[in-house]
Amino acid sequence: MIPSIITHLNIDLGTLNLFTLYGLVKQEHKGDLVYPSIYAAKGNSDAINFDYKKATAYHRLTGDIAVTQEEDDTQCGVIHSEVYPMKLVCYFANTIYGDDAYSALRAVSNIKKELAKLTVATIEDSFGLFEVSADVTSFSVDSFSVWGDEFTGVPFQVPSTHSIISINYNITLIGSLNCFVPYEC
Repeated sequence: MIPSIITHLNIDLGTLNLFTLYGLVKQEHKGDLVYPSIYAAKGNSDAINFDYKKATAYHRLTGDIAVTQEEDDTQCGVIHSEVYPMKLVCYFANTIYGDDAYSALRAVSNIKKELAKLTVATIEDSFGLFEVSADVTSFSVDSFSVWGDEFTGVPFQVPSTHSIISINYNITLIGSLNCFVPYEC
């Protein structure tokens, strides 16, 4: 189900017409190096390469998935909830967002609006859930800090003409346990 939701998010982010969009990536650990990578095939993965001509964005799961269940005597038996802690990392040329001290903040504002679109009813209905949402919990526009969170042992490679930002968000899925659509079976 999460791959489908990431696809929906990327479709919405695609309306900004800025990013080379990747799906879910993981942090690859090779010796002293840590870097974001995407699964290629047959157990192999490829490092994410930032495109200096076009913006790049990817999603990453950042922690444990919280699962809760509670009885609901009124309608559906057991209400099942899953919360996925996520991070969206975006790399872009500052000229895209005004080329001034506020470029990164403008980018965050636009991206937050696109993430909020995930709550539309058609997405909830397509998964058979009561609620689907992507709620921003925090963000960072400090390129050095974001680079340090994503890379270890890799020298800082963001020129002053570009920014790398991160937006932490939770994907929340809520539905009846009986109706919860199984995924990746």
